Amino acid sequence: MTEASHAHSLPLQALAEGGALGGLGVLAWTGGAAWLLWRRRAWAGLALMAGALALNLTDYTFFSAAVYYPLWVGIGWSLRDRPVRMPP
Repeated sequence: MTEASHAHSLPLQALAEGGALGGLGVLAWTGGAAWLLWRRRAWAGLALMAGALALNLTDYTFFSAAVYYPLWVGIGWSLRDRPVRMPP
């Protein structure tokens, strides 16, 4: 019988390997980046991150170099020269 070496999902893998603390870490990491993108109105970066996380629901490719590095470069590019908008 063939067994998978991973859970094919970043949140499930973090929960399996790190328990609740690992799951909260992944949530804080991705949620914090998404919050920053939302707050700065960087819609292209938010769409890029949503696409990568949606892809990750079916396969554990988030830490593949072909996904991970271009994702963070794209997010950084979408955040360039965007001020933080203060609430009124």
